[in-house]
Amino acid sequence: TGDTGDTGDTGDTGDTGDTGDTGVENQAPEVSVTEPVDGTVQRPGVLLRFSAEITDDQDSLEDLTVTWSSDLEGELVLEPILDEDGVFEASLGAGEHVLTLTVTDQDGLSTQATRTVLIDASPSAPTVSLSPTSPSTLDDLAANIDVQSVDPEGESPTLSYAWFVDGSSFSTGSASLAAVNTAKGETWRVEVTPSDSFGAGPSGWAEVAILNTPPTAPTATMESSDGSTELLCELDTASTDVDADLLTYSATWVADGAVYPDDFSGAVGPSTTSWTNDTVPVADLSLAESFTCTLTVSDGEDTASGSATASVLTSASYGYYTEFSNSSVHGQDFLLGHSLTLTSSITVTDLAIIAKSTASNGKIALYTDSGGQPDALVVGSSLQAISAGTNTFDVTDTVVAAGSYWLMAVYDGTAYIGESTATQTVYYLSSSASSAFPDPIGSPSSYTGGVHNYYLIGY
Repeated sequence: TGDTGDTGDTGDTGDTGDTGDTGVENQAPEVSVTEPVDGTVQRPGVLLRFSAEITDDQDSLEDLTVTWSSDLEGELVLEPILDEDGVFEASLGAGEHVLTLTVTDQDGLSTQATRTVLIDASPSAPTVSLSPTSPSTLDDLAANIDVQSVDPEGESPTLSYAWFVDGSSFSTGSASLAAVNTAKGETWRVEVTPSDSFGAGPSGWAEVAILNTPPTAPTATMESSDGSTELLCELDTASTDVDADLLTYSATWVADGAVYPDDFSGAVGPSTTSWTNDTVPVADLSLAESFTCTLTVSDGEDTASGSATASVLTSASYGYYTEFSNSSVHGQDFLLGHSLTLTSSITVTDLAIIAKSTASNGKIALYTDSGGQPDALVVGSSLQAISAGTNTFDVTDTVVAAGSYWLMAVYDGTAYIGESTATQTVYYLSSSASSAFPDPIGSPSSYTGGVHNYYLIGY
């Protein structure tokens, strides 16, 4: 096909003598470009191939001057390709080049051929970030393009996304990653690759480490104490941990606004029932009226807390709790009593009777008032032996509102109960002591007489 490169000056071969005029006029060389193909597109840095078919009517190929030039870069320096006769290569910069092959014979006659070649520069790498910047296993990851990819030829690059976890390929295609795919301690990387119509450019990337997710906050519960039972801070709703970390609990305390036990001289200090320091012993209940427990859970990295508050309750007596000097005689199987008024809401814990002497058995109940007489049962005691002095009957703790109520007692034998000289209306009806309290009480009878040592205990 002939040498397409510049072979240079071959030197003077000497005078061969006058051959005479042949009468044939010298013609310009004939040229046909084989490579590159017109309209070729390729990336910068990729070697472009050059070759051509060249003939001349008088001069040999060695006597012709052959040059390649670019309208952007001028005359090109070509390198021959080993083992490919007449084929050369060169690297061109980005842009649309009009390449011109010029072949000149020894008489100065020239022929040119052109090819248009686009050296298409790839789009630039985008600047990428991931959000959130400090994700936990509950957070979806999103790839953000902070600086857009730019294509030198003015195309709008398309972006592709590839995700990697700890260096291993995970997925492609989406600009986001669902939290369900991640786990604490993993490193996630996203690579964003721009492409134009010719191919891909350099990628931008970002990566983040998946951090610990704190446990959910526990809820605590604690029942108030009447001073005779310890305060126990209990776990009501357990914490959960999406990272499956081992959870440990501990309790801290505040008593009447001060730090317990540090701010209390002589305090015994909290003990442990289920969780560390979750119990205030009875010996310390006199230090304050209110205790607040904060139950804290830890997964080894983060904590969450829940609190509960309880009071140390002071019991009081309501009704006729001071022993009267007189004594009344109560017959067997008569439910009998009188009213009392509560000025505030209380929790009833016990009912009580003061007896003048030991009798057989009795029980006592609290009734509501309706129209100035006993009506519905609120709470009642069991039957128990009556002894001289104060007889306390345990009942189910019951919250009662302020208002008028009736205390009614019944005995399975004759009983002698403290009685006042002051009088009020007393209601009674026949009712067996061994039977359940009537509810409602029905239609009792009444008389005017002294009130009895009946009272309730509560807080």
